[in-house]
Amino acid sequence: ERMNTITDDQIAEIEALAGGATPGPWGLTLDRDLSVASSEWGLFDVRQDQPNFVVDAHYAAAANPKSVLGLITRLREAERDAARYLWILKHCGEFHGDRSLASIALQHGSLDAAIDEAMLSAREAAE
Repeated sequence: ERMNTITDDQIAEIEALAGGATPGPWGLTLDRDLSVASSEWGLFDVRQDQPNFVVDAHYAAAANPKSVLGLITRLREAERDAARYLWILKHCGEFHGDRSLASIALQHGSLDAAIDEAMLSAREAAE
């Protein structure tokens, strides 16, 4: 098992929390303490007597809802691309119906769409 893995359920929970959080803008303000601020709801303090407080404050401001949702979007895109790649490695050269993957790609104008269609056809045939 890889270290620092995150489950699909954890991603869904983080996505739901980010979707419901104050949208920002988020940034840093320097007051009596170094604080992470959301413009709509005030300050979230990072205490100066904590080790790494400056890094922690910058991290908390950067890990705002827009950034988190953007990371999740990129993760899901990468997972779809990886699934396509693994599928094509396994099924390269197979035909789907009376068409090859190349002819499906030409019809769609997109190799990704062609692979998605071929994957769907293969799943449906297996069911």
